[in-house]
This record gives sequence, structure tokens and C-alpha cells, in this order.
Amino acid sequence: MKKVEIDRQVYQYPDGKKVIWVMSEWRFTDEEKEAIRDILKNVKKPKDSIEPFISHLRFFCEGKKWLLQSPHQLDLRLTREKVLTDCLAALHHLKHIERGKVVLWTQDTLKDYGTGKGDIVADLLIEEMKSAWEAVGPLEKFIKLLENHHQAENKKRGRKKADSDAFIKKLAEIYTEHIGKPSAYEDGPFFSLVQTVLEILGLPFKEPRRAIREALTHR
Repeated sequence: MKKVEIDRQVYQYPDGKKVIWVMSEWRFTDEEKEAIRDILKNVKKPKDSIEPFISHLRFFCEGKKWLLQSPHQLDLRLTREKVLTDCLAALHHLKHIERGKVVLWTQDTLKDYGTGKGDIVADLLIEEMKSAWEAVGPLEKFIKLLENHHQAENKKRGRKKADSDAFIKKLAEIYTEHIGKPSAYEDGPFFSLVQTVLEILGLPFKEPRRAIREALTHR
């Protein structure tokens, strides 16, 4: 598929700064459309059904393509783990500061702080302990929220279903609407269509047997 610009608008802020907003969509190339037509050329189907099918299929594949452009789940999981690690480390430091167990300053390093009256280090220590105490609660709440959702997602991991996102099942529904009943035969048009669509999207396409069987079994 190729990304095609369909509109471009320029917005100007009151300060004169301009922002260009580009609208795009994913379309089949001529070669990809011809490959789909070739697969279906000998299939018994309703008259004039090929082009509406290709149009419907294009919209469906465009949605999948945009999803594929979003951050990978593994990357997101690694990002969450890093944020959790950093937050737990910050919480550890805050609790030590709150209890006065961490020395961050000396009288010399704070000679320009405050009014010069009283014990500068003691005054700042009290401010630090109070601020740390105020920060601990919200940070603990955030960590708990992140941990709960992170652990819940990890429990869902394991061996995925062959058609885990029901992509082939939805493809079969579009095929049924425009062409006819799909089959899982390896020499059949639906099998070839699935392979071609997966290849167009840049997904593994050589061994879709299990996914196709599962999709057609649970329709």
C-alpha cells in the first residue's frame, strides 16, 4: 500500500507561527489491485462484485495499516517498565528525604540561600521533608495504578491465538459479503487472498493455515 496525501491545510497562530496539517490515506497500488483481481478472476461470484470488494477491502486494510504504524506493544511494555523503575527509585529517595536520612546540602553550599538568619540547612531540610511527604502519596497512587494495569496485561501474554485480532475473520466477512463463502483450502482463492493481503501489509504471510482455519471455524 502507498500513503497518499489527500488534503493540506495551514493554520496560523496569533503570534504568527504556522502549522501545516496534512491528511493522508493508504491506498492499494495498481499492482496490488491487479494481484487481487487475478486471484478472483475464476471465482464464481456476483456480477460486478470485484471493484466494490476491492474498495471495501482497501478501507479495511487502511485501518490495519494505521494500527501497524502505532508504537509496538513490546516497545510500550518496555517503556512502562522503565517508567515504573524510575518512579520506584524516586519513591525510595523521597521516603528517605521525608525521614531526614539523606543529606543533600551543607552550610557552605547554601551560603546564598535564605536571609542569612538562623540555621539555613535546618530550614531547608524542613522544607524538603515537607515537600517529600506531600509528593509520596500521589507518586504511590500513580505507581499502584501503573503496576495494576501492567501486571494485568502481562497475565494476558502467552501463546496468542492464530487470528488474535480477528483480522482474517473480518476479512472473511467482507469476502462473504461481496464474493461468496470463503474456504480454508490452500489452493483456494480465499487462502491466496489472505496471503496477498498480509504481504501487502508487510505482515508474515507464508503460513496462514492455522489462522485461516481458526477464523473460519469461529465465524
